[in-house]
Amino acid sequence: MSTAAEVVRRTPRIGAGSAAITLVAVGAIAALSIVPSAGSLSAQTTLLNLLIYAGLAQAWNLVGGYAGQLSLGHSVFVGAGGYTTAMLLIDTGTPAAVAVVLAGAVGAGLAVATSVALLRLRGAYFAIGSLAVALALQAWMVNWQYTGASKGLNIPLRDLPSTETIYFVALGFVVATCAIAWWFERSAFGLRVMAVRDNEDGARALGVNGTMVKATVLVMSGALTAMLGAVVAFNQIALVPDNFFGIDWVINMVIMTIIGGMGTVLGPLIGAGVVYYGIEKQLESHPAIASTLTGALVIVVIAVAPGGIWGGLRQLAALSLGIARGRRRPERVHS
Repeated sequence: MSTAAEVVRRTPRIGAGSAAITLVAVGAIAALSIVPSAGSLSAQTTLLNLLIYAGLAQAWNLVGGYAGQLSLGHSVFVGAGGYTTAMLLIDTGTPAAVAVVLAGAVGAGLAVATSVALLRLRGAYFAIGSLAVALALQAWMVNWQYTGASKGLNIPLRDLPSTETIYFVALGFVVATCAIAWWFERSAFGLRVMAVRDNEDGARALGVNGTMVKATVLVMSGALTAMLGAVVAFNQIALVPDNFFGIDWVINMVIMTIIGGMGTVLGPLIGAGVVYYGIEKQLESHPAIASTLTGALVIVVIAVAPGGIWGGLRQLAALSLGIARGRRRPERVHS
């Protein structure tokens, strides 16, 4: 059995399984890339929303799944990214691409500022503290006249990228967040992140600075979430505080990640597909039923498959493989 020191220090090798997953990922990206030219506008809109949710869920997964910090304040990054982008386009005429990058910088700055206080907290206290920060900033934005207060902002149509460009930007961020999650599972830094998640005191005894590790992950997640917030702003055009800073965003991130599988690369993608397309999209004319079904699914997953859908599938596959190998094992001949 590996010691804790070996878990922190070793770096996994990339094998045939990883190569197969890479080929599947490349195929999926290629298939999604042809939607703007081959698919209908409706299909493109649906997939754009799905990509936004998948990217947000994966960005939250870096903190909640891999670092083990149950952040309920990630709506702050969505709102900050969206409002930063809108204000830059309206007030300064900044190119959209530059505005997205600056939105990420604002998200990273907010993560640094909040981590000073929040990362002193653990468990439920961290969750409650992050939620308090989100609610406080939402109240501030509702009353801040510079950003339109409760009336919000409207991005001029002339400043918006094309729908196709927005789609590919969203796809790029999904790929980026998944690549970072994949890197977490295979790098020395990622192993330190998961060591801190599993036993922060033990990791600290081995020389891992848990606070710095968690702060780094929070900054990465905050920057990515803010840039995805910029994509949301491009997609929605009209921005109001109750929408962009509302906790609905982080609730969706958490639910999608739990249903799909926390601390995995594919889990948030599966969760986004199930919740957004499988439930909300199919029952969009019956939102109450959709919400009830989503809540029931969360309870079932937590009770039956704590590792989420992807974790359950992996366990089922391992069990099936073990049974198959047992059946193929030849019987011993006794003399």
